[in-house]
Amino acid sequence: MDLRGKFFALADSFLDGREENDCNIKLKKQHTLRVAAAAEKIATAEKLTEEEHICSLYSAWLHDVSRFEQFRRFGTFNDGASFDHGERSAELVEERGFIRNLPQEQQQAVIFAVKSHNKRELPPPPSGLAETAAKIVRDADKLDIFRVLLDYLDKPDNPAVIWGLPESSEVTPEVAAALLQGRCPDNRYFASRLDFLISKAGWVFDLNTRCAKDIFRQKEFLQKLEKQLPETPLTEKIFLKANEDLKR
Repeated sequence: MDLRGKFFALADSFLDGREENDCNIKLKKQHTLRVAAAAEKIATAEKLTEEEHICSLYSAWLHDVSRFEQFRRFGTFNDGASFDHGERSAELVEERGFIRNLPQEQQQAVIFAVKSHNKRELPPPPSGLAETAAKIVRDADKLDIFRVLLDYLDKPDNPAVIWGLPESSEVTPEVAAALLQGRCPDNRYFASRLDFLISKAGWVFDLNTRCAKDIFRQKEFLQKLEKQLPETPLTEKIFLKANEDLKR
């Protein structure tokens, strides 16, 4: 069975006929398909080597393989209330032999990319190959999660998308400070739906490829998100900072 088939088999094994469960399993299944497609697009645009291309695609297919277990066990996609899904996904990749067919250096690169794809900052990579794969999957992941968030805001019917956080009209000070300093906020400080959503504006500070930045601009992600959030002097400053960085 190929990688795609193995991924589908794992994801589908968590379907149990309950709508609340199955809609979220399908949500993450479709997310992975789109991240893999985005990784393919970025890898092609950035003219990666064949080895870099292979590792980037494997990493994209495998980056979220623990999400199904996470929702089944904890009923949430909030790592703080369950487990670090990057770390657990890397464990599953090895446990289930998803990458046994790859040479050792490529295996190491994929494990690193999967483990680090959800970290606020990229840890020191073991190789240039690992760094490239991680950067591609981080960009591809952000592009699709942003699309999922905008879909949710148009039709807010699944609170699991925003971790079930409560409403608030105020941005938590730690979240605001990080964004105004050009950093992605630590999700430990997310106290509300607003914190969760506005923190995604900070993702532009961590985009690694020209292709991903071009897509962010073309899709007008920041503008669409800003329209959905409270208009205050603070949110205006945050989006101004993010837009200035994206233009650079």
